[in-house]
Amino acid sequence: MLRMAGVRLHPAVRVLIGAVILGIGLTRHHATPALVIGAVLIVWGLAAVLGLAGGDDGEARSTGRRW
Repeated sequence: MLRMAGVRLHPAVRVLIGAVILGIGLTRHHATPALVIGAVLIVWGLAAVLGLAGGDDGEARSTGRRW
């Protein structure tokens, strides 16, 4: 959704946002949605960071050939 709006965040920012949401979920009682959302953001961010380290940034690259 943010990408459609033209906002691009570094994948590590997802990890930080997920950690904040996870922390909020841990401090409150019955905050299962916050725990799940925080954990998903952390995993998604880590997967993207590791993908960047492997040279795959998740964007399709043009090779100049037409299929």
